[in-house]
Amino acid sequence: MIEWRGGFGDFTVTTAVADQHTLYFDVAQNKLIEQRASAAKNGPLTASGNFSFGGIADKFFAAVFLPEGNAAMQEATLSDTVRTSFEEKPAPFAGTAVSDGSTNRFALFVGPRTSTC
Repeated sequence: MIEWRGGFGDFTVTTAVADQHTLYFDVAQNKLIEQRASAAKNGPLTASGNFSFGGIADKFFAAVFLPEGNAAMQEATLSDTVRTSFEEKPAPFAGTAVSDGSTNRFALFVGPRTSTC
């Protein structure tokens, strides 16, 4: 799996931990699924299926992996304890890992997010 560990995004916002989450769009359910680090407090939380993308986001930015074609995809939510200069103590940030099989073939988007993601 390709991992993007916790600590993504803008730490200067007062709600940095609460705003960071993993996400994927489940095509079969026509639904955006979001998970916070707390969902993985006892270990990685995995999902697999026909996803149009999977990745990580905060209030302003997103990093999403887009699978090639209609490949099935696996996405895992991770809980990573990260020490920042903006938190009094280390905090659990969401991390993600994605895979589309034995050979990962993804396009990657990293940039500003829209209000719909």
